[in-house]
Amino acid sequence: MLSTITLYSLLLPLAVGAALKDTQAPLVQNSLDPDPSLEHGNLTGLPFKKFLIEEMGNVKYLLHHHAVKALLGDRSYVLLRQAEIQERESAVWEYLWNHDLYCEDWPESSSDWDGPPKIYMSDGRVFDADPEHVPQDVIVALQELEEQESKRRMEVRRHRYCELTRPDDASDDVVEAMPDTTEDEWKIDIPEEYLRYLIPRGVQDEEDHRMDSYWQEKQKEDEKKILAGGKSVRNVELPDPRRCKKLDKQ
Repeated sequence: MLSTITLYSLLLPLAVGAALKDTQAPLVQNSLDPDPSLEHGNLTGLPFKKFLIEEMGNVKYLLHHHAVKALLGDRSYVLLRQAEIQERESAVWEYLWNHDLYCEDWPESSSDWDGPPKIYMSDGRVFDADPEHVPQDVIVALQELEEQESKRRMEVRRHRYCELTRPDDASDDVVEAMPDTTEDEWKIDIPEEYLRYLIPRGVQDEEDHRMDSYWQEKQKEDEKKILAGGKSVRNVELPDPRRCKKLDKQ
């Protein structure tokens, strides 16, 4: 019986040849029905671009994994697999957007950081929105103010765009009517009774630091999984439409 190391050394040249061919090959299109029924919560039949490593069996993929990693080096190999994963997730995001679907628990990593709910306003103002100790009417009022500020910001940017693209013969009066895009122009003042729920800047900075540290550690763990062959586009989880909400974009 050949040992595992001996067998690997014999198959490695073949795997390297396949790796060179596969990594440079274009993505193939999934030939399944492009408009499947979502009644059973299955997105696997959608016509996402399919990578060649998804067509491989486990043994062939393992050989491919070791060969390409040896060929490219650890850093480039991680970037290759991350790019494949990101392209698949981007395709899923586009599908969800086009079908007005919001999947709160997808991707799974998005719910890993279990921070308290907050409302973000301009000028770095962050308000507590945890219903355990913030009245619901206050949360609703702050959410409405957040929406108003967002609309004002978009309107200011629209005016700014019109100012930059106006015809040369436009009157100066039109230009003077265009507001600047400084934050003060669209910043909304918060009623004094709601300021008690404003999170102190130092407290928010500490939480931001903890969150950054968490995601940095998670990224390191993901890179280790990629280098070990345990994480790739082959095992990207797809959302379950039955657990998604239909959005109203009106």
